[in-house]
Amino acid sequence: MEKVVDIIDSIAHGKNLDVENVTKAIKTAIINTAKKILGNELEFDVEINKQSKKADVFQKVTVV
Repeated sequence: MEKVVDIIDSIAHGKNLDVENVTKAIKTAIINTAKKILGNELEFDVEINKQSKKADVFQKVTVV
């Protein structure tokens, strides 16, 4: 997911919203989509790198 930071900035400025709120909403949407596709019982996290302008999705697992 390249250039996700540009998309977030564009949405925030176009709708006059706080960038952090838009970022949280995008992260939630990505996590919900991953759960819908891969399984609701799985745990995911999204990291957005502002320098590379990319978003990475990670599946959380418990190792015992």
